[in-house]
Amino acid sequence: MTNYYVTFGSWGQLYQGGWIRIKAKSLAEAQRKFISRFGKDAFNSEGFLRCASFYSEEEFTKTEMPVIGNMNAFEHEYLE
Repeated sequence: MTNYYVTFGSWGQLYQGGWIRIKAKSLAEAQRKFISRFGKDAFNSEGFLRCASFYSEEEFTKTEMPVIGNMNAFEHEYLE
């Protein structure tokens, strides 16, 4: 199991900036947990997930987000 990070932008997403951390075996499982948590609200009117990006823990730690945040926000939720 590893952590995946779902980041958010500003318009039409579930949060303004920041991220959700999801413990999962794979990216596909992390996406399923995201959808399970938010249900129909996980998708926008075009059928896309309402988030900016998914990062593996390795990818996420290479960014500045763990230190400076993402658009003045940090972790919103943790899903197991």
